[in-house]
Amino acid sequence: MKVDAKKKPAWFMLTDRCPYSGLPITHAETFVCSDPKSNCRADIARLGNRILLFKAFGYISSFAESELLASIDDFVSRQFQAENGIVYIEDYADITGGDAGSRKKYITYFSNNHFFIAGILYNLPPIYQLSVTLAKKLHLYASRAHAVNTYEKAIDLSLKFIDLDFPALKASNEAVFAKDMTTPPKASRPGSGLIGRFDRMIEKLKSGEFFLTEGARRRLSAKYAEQMIQYIASIDWQTPGIQPLEKYIVPDEVLSRKLFDAITFVKSEIDDLMEERASAEAVLRESEAKYRLLVKHAKAGFLEYDYKTNRILAVNDEILKFSGYSEEELLSMNPMNLLTEESRKLFKERVIQILSGEPISKDIIYEGVPKNKEIRWYMLNADVKFQNGRLDKAEVVVTDITSIKQAESRLLEYQDKLKRLAFRLSMVEEDQRRSLASHLHETIGQELFVMQLQLKALEKTVDKPALLTSLQQIHTQLLKIIKETRDLTFDLSPPVLYDLGLKEALNALSANMASKHNIGVKTHFEGEMDEINDEIKAIIYRNVKELMHNTVKHAHAKNIQIHLVNSHGRLYVNFHDDGIGLDAANAWAATHNGFGLFDIREKLNHLGGHVTIDAIPGEGTDIYMEVPLDIEGKEKQLIMEAGVMQ
Repeated sequence: MKVDAKKKPAWFMLTDRCPYSGLPITHAETFVCSDPKSNCRADIARLGNRILLFKAFGYISSFAESELLASIDDFVSRQFQAENGIVYIEDYADITGGDAGSRKKYITYFSNNHFFIAGILYNLPPIYQLSVTLAKKLHLYASRAHAVNTYEKAIDLSLKFIDLDFPALKASNEAVFAKDMTTPPKASRPGSGLIGRFDRMIEKLKSGEFFLTEGARRRLSAKYAEQMIQYIASIDWQTPGIQPLEKYIVPDEVLSRKLFDAITFVKSEIDDLMEERASAEAVLRESEAKYRLLVKHAKAGFLEYDYKTNRILAVNDEILKFSGYSEEELLSMNPMNLLTEESRKLFKERVIQILSGEPISKDIIYEGVPKNKEIRWYMLNADVKFQNGRLDKAEVVVTDITSIKQAESRLLEYQDKLKRLAFRLSMVEEDQRRSLASHLHETIGQELFVMQLQLKALEKTVDKPALLTSLQQIHTQLLKIIKETRDLTFDLSPPVLYDLGLKEALNALSANMASKHNIGVKTHFEGEMDEINDEIKAIIYRNVKELMHNTVKHAHAKNIQIHLVNSHGRLYVNFHDDGIGLDAANAWAATHNGFGLFDIREKLNHLGGHVTIDAIPGEGTDIYMEVPLDIEGKEKQLIMEAGVMQ
């Protein structure tokens, strides 16, 4: 086919301004396909700075489309700054058709060139609506593609995309373009004047339509429509490609070509989808086979559980190894029989939580009963599926953690023994302190006291002033040593604690702290304090002393109150200060120079007691200690289990 040299150019090739927007039209060019058999050509121009006007004529083959798109690329690179974004407006009125390959190149081009911020088509023939709609469904370019009925609507839409104030633009050009403010010329069509009527007659003569009556034309159209329906029905949608339309009657060559091209495009898209689907299904089948192989031989157990039937639907080899049952046995038995009684209750509680919408962890630990009846521990991670708001199925990963639980049990046992041993060592340390304090008090303390008396008597017999001064200095130094020895004895283990009791020891400690640190300390006692076990007395005394030192060092308190109550076989201690308050969240951490509250808690825990903290920053601290008083039997058990012989 040759290019029709008489074909009327696009309207924008005949004027230098858009009569609707008033924007200048510049750099108009014409493209002609290099294939001598092609009748494809196109007109292209720039509207303003960011709009490209385009109109193609004739039939667009794949070859012509490649050249056409290359010409658009060249025009854009020469006439636009693509980084600003361009709107593409195309008039479709005089395109007589296009093969499926050209359509795909067209769509791919605009999908990949993001300097086109929008593509707007107008004068789109109805027969192309099918292929355009399909393209919008299947391609990413759909979000930037727009179809409108008229050029005016295309301009309105494009100006919105490039943020131009069209009313102001129109008003500013109104005086200049008042005469030309009309709709741009539509595509040239035969039909106006004598020449137009003559052209239509020639076309009818060529097609034979001129000599047909109205009835004959209707019959011919009906036959043609029926044959087109038969042709569409004859298409093998499972086989790629499409048969040509050669044997069918073609009363209107252009319309038939357009219809055939549209059907070809749809069939081509379906072929691609079928190919992609077949490829995806092959990949899916391969992945599924690999997945099933992986699941079957995985080191973790996998099973599928059906809530409706309360049955296991599928298991892998590892589950068979865990349970000792065969696959047939597992699929036929009630899964609850694989759990202990406690774990069955836990499972039912979990189901209730799921149904109530409570958030729960996917990981949960159950006690299992395998075929050999040796209890084992399993951690289950379940992905629960619902159907119509009801529990449907669960895909479960099962991990045998029996060895971990056993190691954990042994670790806890060792930890408990170490704590008990630490407690006994603490008691041994207290005995050593008491023994050392007793030795200091009864021997060294007494000897120093006797020396002080003898020195004092010697001073009375000396009449030389120089010698008397020396003796007095020695006497003063000796008194200082006696005081430090008493303080050391008191710090190690105050004899008053064991000689007179807990009440007197705490009163003496309070008086000493008050005088030494200028802080008010009050004590209050309820109940009998004399019959308390020596170990309890030592622990409570050490704990109170530790709390006093912490208060003096960190709390900046002015007052301390200590309240002890002996009631119903238990000793309750409330330690209160009016200091800056304690950070209860971090109070249990061991400090760099001791164990602090952590040590207090551990000692009380081993005696069956406990300690709690109630503190508000800026409002002081209350520490509550509680311990049972009858610990003799418990202590014997602790000693035996710790392996410590007294």
